[in-house]
Amino acid sequence: MITNRLNRTAINLGALAALQIASLAVTGCGEMQDGDAIADESALAGDSFTNANGAARVVTVNGAAIDETNPFFQSLGTNGRACVNCHQPSAAMTITPPQVQAVFNATNGTDPLFRLNDGSNGPTAAAGTLAEKRAAYSLLLSKGLIRVGLNLPANRDFDVKMVLNPYASMGANLPQNTTVAATATPELSFYRRPLLSANTRFIAAVMWDGREATVPAVPANPKDVDGSGIQAFQADAPVRLNMKVQSNDATRGHAQGAVDLTDAQRTAIADFQMNLVVAQERDNIVGALNLAGATGGPQALRGQQTFFGINDSHGGNPFGTAFNKSAMTMFAAWAGLSGGTVNDRRASIARGEAVFNTKTIHISGVRGVNDALQGNVNATLDGTCTTCHSHPNVGNHTDILPLDVGISNPAEGDNVLPVFRVTCRATGVQEEVTDLGRAAITGKCADLAKMKGPTLRGLSARAPYFHNGAADSIDEVISFYDRRFHIGFTVQEVADLKAFLQTL
Repeated sequence: MITNRLNRTAINLGALAALQIASLAVTGCGEMQDGDAIADESALAGDSFTNANGAARVVTVNGAAIDETNPFFQSLGTNGRACVNCHQPSAAMTITPPQVQAVFNATNGTDPLFRLNDGSNGPTAAAGTLAEKRAAYSLLLSKGLIRVGLNLPANRDFDVKMVLNPYASMGANLPQNTTVAATATPELSFYRRPLLSANTRFIAAVMWDGREATVPAVPANPKDVDGSGIQAFQADAPVRLNMKVQSNDATRGHAQGAVDLTDAQRTAIADFQMNLVVAQERDNIVGALNLAGATGGPQALRGQQTFFGINDSHGGNPFGTAFNKSAMTMFAAWAGLSGGTVNDRRASIARGEAVFNTKTIHISGVRGVNDALQGNVNATLDGTCTTCHSHPNVGNHTDILPLDVGISNPAEGDNVLPVFRVTCRATGVQEEVTDLGRAAITGKCADLAKMKGPTLRGLSARAPYFHNGAADSIDEVISFYDRRFHIGFTVQEVADLKAFLQTL
């Protein structure tokens, strides 16, 4: 158990956050299999955190205890923030509105999470009184959104007009109806959910827009593979190097650090995150998710095979292995079970997994998919959920694949996000979005609104979903895709798919 010493540090996480961190360090004893068999006798650091659908758990890959002396837990900047302020174990290593609201109420909005540089809707928001703080941090409180300020590239191939800006008075973005000069590079504010700081060993792109991502220079070298011909985890893998850069940039930005982190601090933070995995481990109805032949929960995830390009639907597997659309296999053993509430729920989860793997989706209009694979964004590609969520039993894409599924359409923003009108200079085509996505990094109209797909484990612990928190629930996620691609899910398929996603 982490001692009370953490509560006496300058981190000042707030009463609730400190309790969450303390609980994270409890050593687990493993889950019980049917027939009273021990699922895994190794001591795993971490503890369960209940959610509406059961409980999720954060554990270490190497089985070691959580090291509370890691710089991840330390205030290394000037505003009292630590990485853990925006990456809480109770929220699957991100933050959620209920958790943020609890910290706000416990500290009257004085916790380091609430800082004007990025926690507020705008950098000059009034935050003197409690009422002013609630208004200033409304997006953080209601959707768990952090403001990301990015300067437009001067050599971009598009023009931008500020169509709607609810936060101009707070110093965010430009006044409404303002057009950005052709080569001007103003800072624009975008509002995004903090990505979970667990399961990072499985990712390909760092940050939603991939701005801190690099691609391996060459395919895997035979000397870097294990006996089965699969690339082993490499200490100097590109993601780890990118995470080291990100740790420094986050400290200089979010924590307003006055100096760069040392290489030792960057390494410690990156390695800490790459050693964490999170997953739902218990369902309210079926109990443990690794019983009766299933491999759900965090224990199996600890040993999950991964390498850059694994099961890539775009043909990027470095070994040339063909894409397998049945990427999710955790609950196949539960298929066809019946008889009783538990087995009925297990069968529903297995059916949902099959829907995720095999239900045909006529994918069209997706920048990053249709244009990349077919040369025309308006072409139609018959795929499945796993076309984009291809990483076996993890659910992200293991090549750097930013794409635009339409979630930055203003109609999906709950009328609380700014709206930008982007005009592509080459074609004159205009589009309104709430986030420029990767285009704000590359300056290319072809990258407009593109974001990476994050890992899908631990979904029940970290609503709302998508980069802008547009979906408040798993039901809304399913509904979005159903109407976006005219999938035509049946009532049973919706129920089964929801059951599956709840247990990730």
